[in-house]
Amino acid sequence: MKKLTYQEVKNFVESKHCELMSTEYLGAYVKIDVLCEFKKHIFSVTFNNFKHRNSRCPECEKDRISLRCKTPYDKVVEQATSNGLKLLTSREEYEKNHKKKLKISLECLVCKRPNITTVGMLNTGRGCKRCKDKISGKEKRKNYCEIEKEIKDRGYTLLTKEYTGNKQQIKMMCDRHGIFQARLNDILTNKSGCPRCSMGGMSKAEAEIFDILKAIFLEIKKARFKVNIPSKPFIKGFELDILNKENSKAIEYDGSYYHSYKHMRNQPKRDSWPDEDLMNYHLIKDSFFQKYYGIEVLHIKETDWNRDKDYSVKLATAWLGGECSIYPKSPKALDI
Repeated sequence: MKKLTYQEVKNFVESKHCELMSTEYLGAYVKIDVLCEFKKHIFSVTFNNFKHRNSRCPECEKDRISLRCKTPYDKVVEQATSNGLKLLTSREEYEKNHKKKLKISLECLVCKRPNITTVGMLNTGRGCKRCKDKISGKEKRKNYCEIEKEIKDRGYTLLTKEYTGNKQQIKMMCDRHGIFQARLNDILTNKSGCPRCSMGGMSKAEAEIFDILKAIFLEIKKARFKVNIPSKPFIKGFELDILNKENSKAIEYDGSYYHSYKHMRNQPKRDSWPDEDLMNYHLIKDSFFQKYYGIEVLHIKETDWNRDKDYSVKLATAWLGGECSIYPKSPKALDI
């Protein structure tokens, strides 16, 4: 086939209402620069594609596709009105913008609040979110005083100073087990509360240990004791997480948080405890049970339980079963 000259290529391009911008023509399969028919964009294309495949300006083609698929302005106005909104975007601005997800400005006919959304979302029936929330009751939020009263009615003290919604994590004080956090929605709707009270005074791990050992030692139980120590009148009582009365062996699960000095210092029932006694809490407790009841106590720390549950269960089983040899040497008891 005879190779076309530069002038022949230029004449053909101009016959399609475009303008040839390249200064030379090297062949049908070498790209040339062409100014589109609307004189807006310069694009590159091979002459073969331009002539036989009708390849034209890609940017103008996007606009043509967008115009074919675009919702007419009048229909957008009608849809906005049916959704309780007023369209603020002008016709000129809407028609000259060919973005696929064009954002339009609207105003609520009721509360006059501005809204921004896409035509696609508008066509799904989206209206003013504030008015929708008001209708559904989401704005009927209780004030702080109402929340404080409801928390008090459940037997807790509200510590959080600012309330933003029923899904907020709020801080409360349980008179028995100290500070804990929960969502108000869980407290008032699901009737949940202090996690330790709801488990009969047991943490999740403590309950897990108790259930495992209960299957082996049917006689074990959780026990509470009244305390009367002349030198420490501020101590009113002690608990043992697991007690085997048959051989006077007990187990205490020491949670890292609940057995920390910081947590115990914040508990109202220990306000009168001196700092020194709080620091020696476990030693005082163990000494009391050893002196007055002849009960020896094994402590399983939360860190040890999380590190190796199988070993902790084996240790607890051996302890309750009377195999004392595997238990580390007990610290010297206090004279109380």
